[in-house]
Amino acid sequence: RVGKNGEEFWMWKVKTLKDHTDVTSSFAQEEQYTKHGRLLRRFKLDELLQVYNVLKGEMAVFGPRPLEPRGIRVISLDVRAKLLSVKPGIVDIASLYFYDEEKVLQASIDPHREYWKKIVPQKIALQFFYIEHRCWILNLALVYMVIKRMLKELFK
Repeated sequence: RVGKNGEEFWMWKVKTLKDHTDVTSSFAQEEQYTKHGRLLRRFKLDELLQVYNVLKGEMAVFGPRPLEPRGIRVISLDVRAKLLSVKPGIVDIASLYFYDEEKVLQASIDPHREYWKKIVPQKIALQFFYIEHRCWILNLALVYMVIKRMLKELFK
């Protein structure tokens, strides 16, 4: 992934997709998930290993999610500069807002187009909001939203 100041790093995640699946989890079909992959993704438990990236100083707990190198290359230079001005995070306002992104995209006729035309601009706006207003109160609100979302998923 691409971190602060454009530094690339290996982001740790629990494996949720079968070998030789050439898609990100947002575009994965049911049969491409490992036996427990869908459950891990539902509760975002595949993200827990990123605590290691936080301990290494590559990521923060809160901040915009890190993009893949190919994803960062397609956004404008000014947007890229702002996103790369902070450490990427595990918890992101945009990730919470688009918690069910996979379901939305699986129902789409053209998921890649919908992702880049509709979802990415909204994610970037939310990430800019976080960068411009980050403080401990906002981080506390994010913790509250994560707990609320996890409980909602648990009692579905």
